[in-house]
Amino acid sequence: MPIIKLAGVLIKSLSKPISTYVKGHLKDNPTFASVMTKIGQGYQKSVNFISSTTEQISDDTAITVGAEFTVEFIFFAITGGLVVYDHLKAKQKMAIINQRIEILESKINI
Repeated sequence: MPIIKLAGVLIKSLSKPISTYVKGHLKDNPTFASVMTKIGQGYQKSVNFISSTTEQISDDTAITVGAEFTVEFIFFAITGGLVVYDHLKAKQKMAIINQRIEILESKINI
């Protein structure tokens, strides 16, 4: 579990600088800008739906929101993957331990 906590802290500390880098360096790329605008506006629509407002955001703001959302999503997915991996490894170790216990118990009962 300490590795998962360390990874979480590392991901949290890296997410903002990477998001800033992505926004700054890829903002002029038309494909990136288009995709991030759609993601940012979609995110804003979901926020508006929840809060029952009809607030619109500019394309620049949508790019910023979209880039931040995408970077956070990627880091969340990585962290989630680490948690699942750690859980599966622990489960595998427990299965090996249980198998060894069964072998020892069968030898004792002979």
